[in-house]
Amino acid sequence: MPTRCNRRQRARRLGRHNRDRPRECAQSVPASLRGDRDLRTRSISGILRSWARGRCLLSDNWLRVIPTDPTFVPSAQAAERGVHLLARLAPASSSGEPAHEVDFGKTVFVDAGANFESVTCPWCGTAIDLERWQDWMGAAASTEFTQLNVRTRCCDVTTSLNELRYDWPQGFARWWLEVMNPTAQLSDSQIEAVAEAIGHPVRVICAHY
Repeated sequence: MPTRCNRRQRARRLGRHNRDRPRECAQSVPASLRGDRDLRTRSISGILRSWARGRCLLSDNWLRVIPTDPTFVPSAQAAERGVHLLARLAPASSSGEPAHEVDFGKTVFVDAGANFESVTCPWCGTAIDLERWQDWMGAAASTEFTQLNVRTRCCDVTTSLNELRYDWPQGFARWWLEVMNPTAQLSDSQIEAVAEAIGHPVRVICAHY
């Protein structure tokens, strides 16, 4: 039976990123990007350097499926349907963990780990300076990510940190599904099936640590 994972169970240390291997799907949310206090003082370059250095010898790939609404939490029955469907569509390898749900208890940034390359404006595609993005993240973190609206300089329009275009995809969520070291990726039709199972549109996050 699927179980809800608490915050402590899902907090993991980052692994070393192997630049020679393909970028695949990966694990849970780094503390440095969850809204912890040090995000407001650390530069994005410092975060990326810590990824590059790594903190253990092993690395993992995680596939996470998050609702497009950061506050959405499905019913227990819908969550169970989603877990069983994802377990069938993307089985875990022998070194991984099978599909399960995570309820973090509050909205957090669900990142792509070492796959994170850039962030751009959703309106015009202009690259957003990472230091400016960090400032926005720091301000949002001070509200525990309850206030995600930002105003872009390029288009002078209000949008959301959750709606920015991340390469690779990232987003914000309280609840999500995840698989450690999956043996398959999800097709568009399979993503739609997972969304239907939990009762809400979803976004797929592939992360590597």
